[in-house]
Amino acid sequence: MMDLKENLSKYSNFSERTTNLLIKIFGNFKNITDATIWYKDESINPNGTHKDRMAWEIYLWYDNEIKKQINTPGEKISLKSLSLISSGSAAYSVQKLLKNKGLPNLRVLMDKNTNPKLIQFLEQEECKIFYLS
Repeated sequence: MMDLKENLSKYSNFSERTTNLLIKIFGNFKNITDATIWYKDESINPNGTHKDRMAWEIYLWYDNEIKKQINTPGEKISLKSLSLISSGSAAYSVQKLLKNKGLPNLRVLMDKNTNPKLIQFLEQEECKIFYLS
């Protein structure tokens, strides 16, 4: 099995890290299984969760939107804020990446009974919280 920390240092951006760190556990062993089993270690993602991959896809959408607007003559770049229903961890992953890239802050729809400490944590990351009734 490969050393994940050593392997991680080889990749310069998040997209490369999330697509190249698959570990083959079993495969082509007639006495075990006919299928190959792969393991993806999400703990090495920037925030340690699979939701970082979703955050990256959202960033790529913004990146594409900026490129489209740059290539539209006479138009100003105008980015809208994204809204997301979340119980916390997805909102954190998305907001962290948006904030690091200088993109609009995330608007988060949360249950009104969400733990106040979690809401405070997200607000400290500059999420705008809206409550579902």
